[in-house]
Amino acid sequence: DVQISQIRTFPDDTGQLDIEISVLNRSQKEQKAKLCFELRDRKTGKVVNTMESNCRITSGRNRIVESLKVSDVKLWDEFSPSLYELNCSLMSKLGNDVYEPVIFGFRSIGKTEDYITVNGLERYLRGNLDCAVFPLTGYPATDKKSWLHILRSYKDFGLNHVRFHSWCPPEAAFIAGDELGMYLQAELPMWIKDVGKYPARRDFFEKEMYAILDAYGNHPS
Repeated sequence: DVQISQIRTFPDDTGQLDIEISVLNRSQKEQKAKLCFELRDRKTGKVVNTMESNCRITSGRNRIVESLKVSDVKLWDEFSPSLYELNCSLMSKLGNDVYEPVIFGFRSIGKTEDYITVNGLERYLRGNLDCAVFPLTGYPATDKKSWLHILRSYKDFGLNHVRFHSWCPPEAAFIAGDELGMYLQAELPMWIKDVGKYPARRDFFEKEMYAILDAYGNHPS
């Protein structure tokens, strides 16, 4: 009855990790709970930090923010796509809840007058336009193996970026992009010139945008 409903990670290139935890309490009373965090280097499996936090969970939805710091952090970018794994559990008298591992990378996105920057360095996007053309199936691949093949093909041509024209790829694409160091530009299902003209449609687009961020926002790609 007390469970973690979502975890959002906000890392930067200094090794600072802010963690936003959404906790749902279905009981009618405030509950005492303990949050436990374990952060691992995805490649070596080494634990780089742990933390415990006591909290009170009111009835309904709760938002808790915690922070971790990693020394000697390995940054994520197209040349060295280093990944980390965050494990989180919640313990209360109503039971224990273990959230699925969150995979992310430490990196900061910014801009200069002419370039997007990754970890403070200017990056020139050399990309492919992906219009969801999958003629053999009629629908996009949804498995990691297929997306590793697709994105490796792009990298073999010297590309570092994919624009998904008017669509958002499945999570398998982000997982493959994380591992290979590709920059993925997801878009809303929209190919129109009259943006904002129809309020109901605009409302759908805004909700869909936040749903995409909630579903895939932890992926560094």
